[in-house]
Amino acid sequence: MSIPKPQSRISLFDDTKVWLPLESNVNVFNRYLRHLGVGSRWTMADITSLEFDMLREIPTPAVAVLFLQPLTKNYEKYQVEMEEKADKQTREIDPDLYFMAQSIKNAAGTVALIHAVANNMEEINFEEVSMVREFITKSKGSNFLEKAQMLEQCAELREAHEQRANEGQTTIPDMDVDVPHHFVTFVNMKSRLYELDGLKTAPVKHGNTNKDSFLRDVAEVCKGHMKRDPNNMDFAAMAFHALEK
Repeated sequence: MSIPKPQSRISLFDDTKVWLPLESNVNVFNRYLRHLGVGSRWTMADITSLEFDMLREIPTPAVAVLFLQPLTKNYEKYQVEMEEKADKQTREIDPDLYFMAQSIKNAAGTVALIHAVANNMEEINFEEVSMVREFITKSKGSNFLEKAQMLEQCAELREAHEQRANEGQTTIPDMDVDVPHHFVTFVNMKSRLYELDGLKTAPVKHGNTNKDSFLRDVAEVCKGHMKRDPNNMDFAAMAFHALEK
C-alpha cells in the first residue's frame, strides 16, 4: 500500500478536530494510564535533570520518554531538517515500530502516550479491559495517517483525554488558542533509538541504544533540542517505567 505524504505537517490538521491540551503533569498522565487500562505497575516519573547522576534516580526499566518542547521558529526549522533526514532513513526504519500522525489539534499528549505504550506491548501488563490496547491492536496494521483517522473516530479515547485535560493545575486554554508546546516520544526498538513525533511524516532514528544506556541516550538528544532555544525554559520530560515488583 502506498502511503500518501502530506505537503507539510500543517495539512494534517482540520480546524474542526480540536481537543483540550493535556498538561505536562505526571499525576495527570498516571491517572490517564489507569483510565486507559495500563497495569498499575507502569507509571510516569518526572525527569528533573538530564545529567547522568540525576538520571540514575529514575526507576528502571524505563522504556520510553515523553518530551515536551516549545513550538518555536527554531523547532520549525528542526522539523524541516528531520523530515529530510526521515526521508533518507525510510528503508532503515524497523517495520515493527508503531508510528502514527497527529491530525487532531492539541492531541499531542495522547499520541505521545500511545507511541510509548504501543512500542512496549510485550513489556507492559494491561487490565482485563484496556481501551489503549484495543486501539493499538486494531490500528497496528494501518499506515501513519490511517492511525490518525482512527483516533479521530475513537470517542472513548477522546472522552478519556478530555477528562484528564480538565484535571491539570494550570488554567485550561480555549480550544481556539494555539498551544505553544508539543509532546514527542523516544523509544528503544531493537537497540535503536527513535524519536516519534506526530507532526512528522516518519520516525527519526538517532542511532544505537540499549536498556542500560537508553535514558542517557535520550538525554543527549533532548539536550540538542534545548540548545536550539537556549533562552527558553519551557521544556519538560517524563520517563515511562515499571515499579519494582
